[in-house]
Amino acid sequence: MIVCSPTPTVVIAVYTVAEALYYTALSQQAAWPWRRTVLLSFSEIAEPLVRRAGMQVLSVFKAQRALPADLDPEGELARLGSPAEALSLRHEMVNNGLSYLAARRKFVRRLLAIERLLGPWRDATVIQELGGFASNLALLAWCRLQRQPHLSIEPGMFPGRLLFSRDSFFVDLHGVQPLAEDVAAGDLARRAFCDRPAFLVPLKDRAHFRRMGLRRLFSGRQVYRTARKVYRLAVLRREEEFAMVRMLVREQIARYFRHRRIKGTYRLPAVGARYVYYPLHVPWDVQLTFRCPACLDQARLLRRLVAALPEDVVVVTKEHPAAVGSFSTEPLADLRAAGRVLFAPPETNSLVLARGALAVITVNSKAGFEAMMAGLPVITLGPSFYRGHGLTTDVDDPEAAARCVLTGARAPQEEAVRAFVGRCWAATVPGELYSEEAEHLRLSAFGYAQAARAAHTAGVNGRP
Repeated sequence: MIVCSPTPTVVIAVYTVAEALYYTALSQQAAWPWRRTVLLSFSEIAEPLVRRAGMQVLSVFKAQRALPADLDPEGELARLGSPAEALSLRHEMVNNGLSYLAARRKFVRRLLAIERLLGPWRDATVIQELGGFASNLALLAWCRLQRQPHLSIEPGMFPGRLLFSRDSFFVDLHGVQPLAEDVAAGDLARRAFCDRPAFLVPLKDRAHFRRMGLRRLFSGRQVYRTARKVYRLAVLRREEEFAMVRMLVREQIARYFRHRRIKGTYRLPAVGARYVYYPLHVPWDVQLTFRCPACLDQARLLRRLVAALPEDVVVVTKEHPAAVGSFSTEPLADLRAAGRVLFAPPETNSLVLARGALAVITVNSKAGFEAMMAGLPVITLGPSFYRGHGLTTDVDDPEAAARCVLTGARAPQEEAVRAFVGRCWAATVPGELYSEEAEHLRLSAFGYAQAARAAHTAGVNGRP
């Protein structure tokens, strides 16, 4: 059975071999909603593999090499209408160590390559995974300039669910109207999580949650990945998006030694202690670099929070379990020594810490959503899918967050939580990114078909 989408063609951005192989397999599923699937490739390693499987591939790096070497980036941006995405390159700068001008030049060259490739495909729907790199932003910018349907994907609020956003990298759930079965399904998932808290980790990210140590640093997987990247670049001379080998190796080693320095100081808060819980974000995560760059310096944020709280209130924090050793604790050494900031073991479940806290203070972490599901008071500092729905206390700075703690941050009402989680369930579809297991492919194809129909309906009705 072919479930046709409102547009017969889809162009999907792929950045790795795994993504390209996944979409090659997914496009063969009976429920896949598009008649024609084209891959916009940011990996020259993947291209011959999927071409042999019969896929049509557009090579971004090949198109980029055909651009004039002396093109004027600012002139080209002006010609294209000065897209706002060219001003949001913090993620590229942080992750790849580029200056603002270098990141801007990269954005322009990617945008011009995309212009050459997608010119004949302006009636197609474009899909890519959420990301803040110059390539992600250039593709979003092109679609906005051409008024071309664009869907960004990210893991949903629960494992096995995917979230699609139309024409934006921000999530807006205000227009979602859940059915009774959505509310029931969401409530079932919520109660299961609250009864037995666990890390809500997408399948594609589980390898990042391995314990930091020499075994991880020199694991067969890590050594193989690094050697493969070097071989592709130095021997095959093929380009791919995520090929910053030197930065990758340097960061992994730095993470190992940072973890060695801090792991002996991990502590859980004492019974009866007065504390707030602030879960650390992955320092380079798009949730900070793109969605809330004002909170990128988390050490500074924590210092401001401590200064605004009474001395008998401790700030308990915890490294993200997918990025242990990524956060430098040196800027907080004096506060840790004075007992004002306490680092809990990374493997501690966030909900355990949240249940003993006066409040959870977060920028936009999923840990805040988990605490809200459990009916706990949550204070948000930045944009998130659960901010602005009357379930959290929403402020703009750490000082305001501290004042809310002192006056008593409110907990959400049970019925309101139940309704909102139902809305979250209705906004997501079944699917598992980059898994080629037969059942995952079957469910993902149905999920993409649902997302295609919903996006078309939203576009027809003029909703973002």
